[in-house]
Amino acid sequence: MINANDYTLVDVRTFDEHNSFNIGGSNIPINSLEENMTLLNFDKPVICYCATGKRSDEAVKLIKRSFPSVTVYSLEGGLKAWANANEELKTIGN
Repeated sequence: MINANDYTLVDVRTFDEHNSFNIGGSNIPINSLEENMTLLNFDKPVICYCATGKRSDEAVKLIKRSFPSVTVYSLEGGLKAWANANEELKTIGN
């Protein structure tokens, strides 16, 4: 488990995708990330997420290009993998 106060969570999907379902954090779509990086808190590690991990991988590259010393991660497999993992945890817990 990760303490939410230990990282900055960023959803890089569209506003509509974020509004339909999200796991928290800021919503900065990948197509506007470069011009909005100043909105991010780089005092903590940054975790980017999207539906499958493709856009969040791109977000990591964009952030690292501008801020090489920042600790930034992509949620591997995106929300689909996150949802599958949580279903497995529910099954194990029963």
